[in-house]
Amino acid sequence: MTQRNRRANPPARPGENPAQAALRGAIDIAVLGLMCPDTLRPAEAAEARWDHLLREEDGSGQLVLSASKAGQRHVVYVSPRTMNALAKMHRIKQAVGIDTGKDDRIFQMASQQLGRRIRKACSFAGLEGHYGGRSPRIGMAMDLVLTGASLEELMAAGRWRTPTALMRNSFKNNPATGAIARWYAPRQSTDTPA
Repeated sequence: MTQRNRRANPPARPGENPAQAALRGAIDIAVLGLMCPDTLRPAEAAEARWDHLLREEDGSGQLVLSASKAGQRHVVYVSPRTMNALAKMHRIKQAVGIDTGKDDRIFQMASQQLGRRIRKACSFAGLEGHYGGRSPRIGMAMDLVLTGASLEELMAAGRWRTPTALMRNSFKNNPATGAIARWYAPRQSTDTPA
């Protein structure tokens, strides 16, 4: 999202007051900001805890994932922008009286609730299509493919155990990353319209 498209405060939905709208916007930005670049599964995001989030001197962070489908603990990088979004969400929650104890889960939602929240945020933003809890993970995996990430890099980034799982979960019917699209890519610059 470009800087000019950002809103300081999201518009209120029917029945929301400005504080509720600000909290909803802060949560949506934090959820998507953490889940997408870190290719988090909904269950991993739902179990992410404040006491597993470590801030680095440069403003970035590291998040220790305790609920990984692969059954292992993983540490993922958290960008400074996402760290700021998480801090803002935390401050707004405290300001409206929501308890955010140090050992509480960051989002205080089940994985299904995160999926619904992503679906609503995408709909509210005017995005068309079917979005849900895995959309940020799939989107980031596709972005990594388009930037030339190898299969091994994708598997490591998304904590996929097998190439089959990666392909099954991330690239269902995506012609933009398929063999035909790759075949046409170098030829597009030399094609001339008929």
